[in-house]
Amino acid sequence: MATLPVINGVFRCAFSWRVGTSGPTAQNVMHFFGTSGDPVSLKNALNTNVTTGMWVGTATNCSIYQLSITPLDGTSATQVFSVAGTNWAGTGTPGDYSPATATVIRLTTANRGRQNRGRLYIPFQTEQYMASGINSTSVAANQTAWDNFRSAMKTAAFPMHIASYGHSLHRTKTSGGGYTLTPVTWTPHSNEVISSTVEVTYGTQRRRQSRLR
Repeated sequence: MATLPVINGVFRCAFSWRVGTSGPTAQNVMHFFGTSGDPVSLKNALNTNVTTGMWVGTATNCSIYQLSITPLDGTSATQVFSVAGTNWAGTGTPGDYSPATATVIRLTTANRGRQNRGRLYIPFQTEQYMASGINSTSVAANQTAWDNFRSAMKTAAFPMHIASYGHSLHRTKTSGGGYTLTPVTWTPHSNEVISSTVEVTYGTQRRRQSRLR
């Protein structure tokens, strides 16, 4: 992973998923802003406000078992917390799940541009809710849960943010049909998430998933 940026007041929080106790893993990364908070306070706020409705479609034997919280202040170490309980587990019928299929949560801020929007990929979706690649039955409940979560975290003084780390690679097509990659940098920053939209169509995000073979 590239060196983390300095964005004062922002916490990088990695949600670690696992199937059972030793199965495949996946990870979601979210950011929260809290000028007077600390990792323990953020973990407590998350434990209070995370609900099972956020993971509708994920199998019940799949759960978030660990939070890794890093203050983006340039000096503080990552703190790792174990979490457990029904609010950290999926609600779908246990059994068959699609390892590469995810529910996509689209995150937007008040500012336009790629630096100011993001996506979450909720893993281990069961076939129970699928119909021809479409999330057929759980979108409304999932949407309500994510709206409530955003509101609750803001009330808890840890609003969800999109953090732009200040570096990327710009891809340019060459005359030979290939591509060149040019580093691009900007000042790291963050903005509050004002909308979290549950997409009807499933997606994949393999970079957040452990290899199965």
